[in-house]
Amino acid sequence: LTIGHQTESSSSWRVFVLACALPSLLASFAACVWIPESPHWLVTQGRTEEALVILRNAADMNGLDSMEIFPHSVDIMKSGSSSTIGMNDKDEEGCVRCAELLQPKWRTLNVLLWCAWFGMAFGYYGVILLITRVFQEKSPGQEPLFNFSSILVSSSAEFLGLTASIIIVESVGRIRPQALFFFGGGIFSLLLSLSASAGLSVYFLTAIAFCLKVAEMGASTLLWVTTAESLPTEIRTTGHSVANAVARMGGFLCPFLVQDITPFWIVGSTMFLLHTVSAFCVLWLPETKRRKLGAVS
Repeated sequence: LTIGHQTESSSSWRVFVLACALPSLLASFAACVWIPESPHWLVTQGRTEEALVILRNAADMNGLDSMEIFPHSVDIMKSGSSSTIGMNDKDEEGCVRCAELLQPKWRTLNVLLWCAWFGMAFGYYGVILLITRVFQEKSPGQEPLFNFSSILVSSSAEFLGLTASIIIVESVGRIRPQALFFFGGGIFSLLLSLSASAGLSVYFLTAIAFCLKVAEMGASTLLWVTTAESLPTEIRTTGHSVANAVARMGGFLCPFLVQDITPFWIVGSTMFLLHTVSAFCVLWLPETKRRKLGAVS
């Protein structure tokens, strides 16, 4: 934002878009070079030897004896009959259909995850819009002016939220810290909205926005971990994808709430309600700390 608005040129938005695109381009290049192909996909294509090489490398990286786990005599076969889901419940590639996520044994888990992901995306992107709205000054007939210093300080809080999540995830756990982050996000959203409406000091608003961004980043980071670890192997990919799709719905809807014509107290109250619901949904999810994938029931 700072680059785009401070470049005195009619093409300043192009500079802004380029600055945003470069990290993604670099990450895409790095992924193509260093991230291995999916062994499952390789097996479906009949490239079992390549899949074995990747699996052995993964075992070595985790301090295991790769040749003991995957000896030369081992053979990987494409099979769907060994899955706990019947073949008639899958497509011809053995993939779980979205409808399977609502089977009785998985329904509660997936619905809780969908609610949490919807609230996370609505809150995360809603907070970005809310902070931008709080730190702008609009005069009739003029372009809005933004307090980029406050926006920069609040945005830097994501580093603290990420660092806190990395420390907490193995020392404390996933569920309780995540619920606390969600609830904190609701509290700080409401406090920021009411404080902005009351015209309080910009320093106080910046401090509240900083705490709010820490909470949002912490909740988001831990939810990604919890989702991957709590979903059973049979539905992990499909379940995670559907949860992500539900999150996009939340991200799509939040701008209709956080707009200039909506009073701050309505924005804050709605954000508080959604964060609180997400926190309670997370509390019902299984704790996955130090548990093997697939061992969570």
